[in-house]
Amino acid sequence: MHALLLLAAGIQQQENGTWHSTPLSLEGAKDAAPGGIMRVEAAVYLFQSGAYDCIIVPGGQGSDKNLYEVPHPTLFHVLSRELHTRGIEKKYILGEEISNTTYEQIVETKKIVRAKNIDTLTIISSRYHLPRVKALVDHEKELGALLGEGHIHYKEAEAVCAAVDPAVWKEQIETAYQSDWMFTIIEREKNGVEQIIQGTYQF
Repeated sequence: MHALLLLAAGIQQQENGTWHSTPLSLEGAKDAAPGGIMRVEAAVYLFQSGAYDCIIVPGGQGSDKNLYEVPHPTLFHVLSRELHTRGIEKKYILGEEISNTTYEQIVETKKIVRAKNIDTLTIISSRYHLPRVKALVDHEKELGALLGEGHIHYKEAEAVCAAVDPAVWKEQIETAYQSDWMFTIIEREKNGVEQIIQGTYQF
């Protein structure tokens, strides 16, 4: 069984009160991780290829849960709704609403992998986020042991989206990755990877 693991970025509230994944823009980076909607679109593109059996969507209130002064839904609730409105049937969406940080999402995913007898996992996240994700997966060695060597793969949401629909995504991605705010995010992610390697990361 081959599952996609969709790691959430941030969520934001629209004027009509509904919550949605963040865009890949400065607006998305102001108080939450940017590029969430691109991760969702990438998951849809990949799943529609027919190569995957389900999509795992972990996520409780998120690591930015204390930034908002109003109650907001879980990451699982928002992302599963976005997947469903894009044509993914609910029966193919698995998830949990406990984890907040990326590390916690990986730990909770391990439980789903075990329960559903998943033997191959493809992880979808943003280009800026994947190096830290890989470092966290390497740290959480039991996930790799469950799946076996060579059964964890990684997909950049930006690469997937740009390949499928460059007219929509290519310029947006290039603009974001040439920006000062993205440089700041990448440096922060690099620091996180270094802390994982050095053993000082706050899990």
